[in-house]
Amino acid sequence: MADDSTNLVVNPQRKRPIQTKPKHEQGVTFTPLQRQVMQLHAVDGLTGNAIAKQLNRHKSQISRILSLPKVQEWLLAELGNRRGTAAMMGYNTVARLSQNAKSEYVQLEAAKDLLDRAGFKAPDVTRVEGDLRINIDLS
Repeated sequence: MADDSTNLVVNPQRKRPIQTKPKHEQGVTFTPLQRQVMQLHAVDGLTGNAIAKQLNRHKSQISRILSLPKVQEWLLAELGNRRGTAAMMGYNTVARLSQNAKSEYVQLEAAKDLLDRAGFKAPDVTRVEGDLRINIDLS
């Protein structure tokens, strides 16, 4: 499996680029099997049992790999990265709808959602029901 999470950093004093890993992978080494299990779990969303079947391994071996602290740390960091990406995609979708939706109602709702998320939410109206008596004594 190719490691496509490596970034290239060019140092002007060197003739070839230096490969750096994301911060959550620096100083941590993973076996090829661990990387494959992490990829199948985090990216493809497979369960431990499904990974075991696909890799023709026993489910206890996959479970042990997924419970390793360094694998758990990587999965948590990867989840954070994906959550940020998903949030940006969601924002872009709502922004696009607010401009290009065929329905004016959809445009309005998307625009209200954008304003709400930016902190410009219209105040909630609270309705109070019941008897209201006012006595004014002018004596």
